[in-house]
Amino acid sequence: MEVARAAYIAVFVLATLISGYGAWRATDIAERDTRLGLVSVFVLAGGWTATTAIQFAISWVSAAVWLRIIGLIVGLASIGAWLYFASAYAGHEYHRRPALRRLAVGLYLVAIAIKLTNPTYNLYFTAYISTEPFAHLAFNPGVTYWLISGAAYLSVGVATVWLIEAVTTSRIKDWRLGIVVVLTAVPAVVDVAIGLGRVPPQFVETSYAPLGMAVFALGSFVFLNETFRPIPRFWRKQVLTHLNEATVIVDADGEIRHISPTAAETFDELRGAGETSFADTAPKLYECTVRDDPIFEWEADGETRHYRVIETGLPSERVGAHRVYVYTEVTASERTRRELHRKSRVMDKAPIGITIFDLHQEDDPLVYANNRFDELAQNDLEDRSDLTALFCDGKDSEMAATVQRAVEEGESVTIERCDNHDDRPEFWTKETFAPITDTEGTISEFAGFHRDVTEDKEKQERLRQYKSAVEASPTWIFCIDSSERLVFANENFRQFYGLDSGRVRGTQIDSIVEKSTAEEIEPAIQQALDGESVVLELETEANTGERRRFVRAVLSPLWDDDGAVTGVVGSVHDLSEVRQREQQLQVLDRVLRHNIKNTMNIVKGSAELIEQQTTDPEVVNTAETVSEHSQKLIDMAGKIRQVTKVLSKSRTAESTDLAQSAEYAVSNTQAEFPEADITLETSNEPVSVPNGTIETAVEELIENAVIHSDRDQPSVSIRVWSDNDASYLEVSDSGPGIPDEERDIRTGEETIQPVLHGSGLGLWLVKAIVEQAGGVLQFNDNEPRGTTVRMVFRSSNGLNLVG
Repeated sequence: MEVARAAYIAVFVLATLISGYGAWRATDIAERDTRLGLVSVFVLAGGWTATTAIQFAISWVSAAVWLRIIGLIVGLASIGAWLYFASAYAGHEYHRRPALRRLAVGLYLVAIAIKLTNPTYNLYFTAYISTEPFAHLAFNPGVTYWLISGAAYLSVGVATVWLIEAVTTSRIKDWRLGIVVVLTAVPAVVDVAIGLGRVPPQFVETSYAPLGMAVFALGSFVFLNETFRPIPRFWRKQVLTHLNEATVIVDADGEIRHISPTAAETFDELRGAGETSFADTAPKLYECTVRDDPIFEWEADGETRHYRVIETGLPSERVGAHRVYVYTEVTASERTRRELHRKSRVMDKAPIGITIFDLHQEDDPLVYANNRFDELAQNDLEDRSDLTALFCDGKDSEMAATVQRAVEEGESVTIERCDNHDDRPEFWTKETFAPITDTEGTISEFAGFHRDVTEDKEKQERLRQYKSAVEASPTWIFCIDSSERLVFANENFRQFYGLDSGRVRGTQIDSIVEKSTAEEIEPAIQQALDGESVVLELETEANTGERRRFVRAVLSPLWDDDGAVTGVVGSVHDLSEVRQREQQLQVLDRVLRHNIKNTMNIVKGSAELIEQQTTDPEVVNTAETVSEHSQKLIDMAGKIRQVTKVLSKSRTAESTDLAQSAEYAVSNTQAEFPEADITLETSNEPVSVPNGTIETAVEELIENAVIHSDRDQPSVSIRVWSDNDASYLEVSDSGPGIPDEERDIRTGEETIQPVLHGSGLGLWLVKAIVEQAGGVLQFNDNEPRGTTVRMVFRSSNGLNLVG
């Protein structure tokens, strides 16, 4: 009996040693999952056989029971390791699926709980002493034992089928390996037979399954080592034979497991690389591979190429967690794509609206619109429904008919459209529709180009209005270029010089005026071409024999957008009738002034003679009255002479210093009215204004203030200054103010009335002198009493006054 015990102990001890040997040899396996699974199988199987051997060797019943439980727990764990190994070895990926792994761990923990509580509840088995073939602890399995064992043996069977399938379907045909796999499963079959009572009583009731692991270890690493190892690589090689692209395969740890010849030839970083980290071996390629954009550039042999990387699992269930990176060259298509993208960006950013219409889409042919078109659409003119209706049959409008006719004939067409709603300004677009043909020359689409021409339309309308105004102007208006050839002339200019509208452009200006006129205006034209505006007065006569005209011409430079003078614009005013009236006025002035002055001198002298020769008070008073009014008429005749002189005087290019004019006026009036307090305040800088008899106007204002003052010592202050906008001369007094009858004279609302006295005529004279010099006259109340009269001369308008 003891011989049998020793034999059993020896067998299980030997199985333990063989399992340890198998675990040591399994560490040489290259594939990580296969290596991990098989090492775990042998270690757990060795532990299982060791507990069984010890159980046979001791006679302590309770210890034997716990060894039995521990052995069953370790043995059940070896079943899980066997499934893990078989899945990895056969090329399946079940061992990597998280759900399956969590389910297996959960079931394993439930089984452990049942086994550990067996001494209390006896749900798994009951123990008793058996004497055959030697005295040992035997067990009667319970219901849970059969449930757990059934699931375990089923799992062993599934894993064994995977291994047999891997052996039989691989290119490595070795019948011995198949026998090893079958023999590995025999001990498990014996366990089932023992449980069913189908074995002789000489067999000890224990678990023989771990002995199968010892058989597998001997067969795999002693007798069939070179056959066992290559089988897992078969699946990788079988799949890669169908991949002709540049391919890199990495495992779950990121280590390279395969590099195709094309990949090694394409990417120099991969040449000579082994089973090492992808990121460390080829960092540049790895960075291009894992980034978001699947297309990347690669420099090779001085040329830039484009590749698309596709990441996926191998097209077979026998690749575990390996990832495949396939690199396909897409240089030509990528260049085309980028070119299309550039064109698309250009279209999107174009300053005009661009649309594309697909003629096959009858209901809504508009298939593309760029950003500028969307901006135009905000003006409500480019309403999509209205625009697409142009391409749809049945649209009842002349514009739609024009577009549809162009579509039918395959020609380009240009139209203008206006949004003229009452609640918003007019908005114009100019639209061109052009056909787009495919590679076969068939027209399938139309491109639309939409421009906002509202500003152009407004410019055209303003130009039309300007042209009409210039043509209808009574002033002669013309334009010459830098060669003094006419560019434009309005109707009055053409009529005076006898020019047809068709032969204006290009005519030399000196060919239509007489020689003396041409010589006179030539310097002024050159000044205008030099950038100065010029005013000149002259007599002119056309070569057609038209009567001579006295005119005032204003010549101004014509500037282009770059600030260069390209010609001269002239406006000519016919002053012939004004000149004639001035001459008549001068004649009338001389006659009346001479007659009035002579007559009134006689009247005054006679009155003074009567006054000297009589003692009658009444006659003396009458003579004094006649003498006084005679003197007033004589003074008024003098002022009329001054007014006439101002009205008949032409404006010249000379300028007048306001301060100096004020000094002369103060000096003259101070000498005439020594009792008056007259003060002058001037600026340090010269203050110049266009020529005029400003001194006379200032004297008139000072004299008017002194004469009409109601104080013993009249007070008058004069101030001269300037700023960036204008020059100023101000006369202030403390008198009673301007009489009401002279109010209209100062505002310019009325002309001189027949009963106007000398002071009113003097103010009218001042106003005429200031306006003649290009200024304005302002009247304000002085504080606390009196009147302030201010002359305002705006900054020069740049005119150069000649003659």
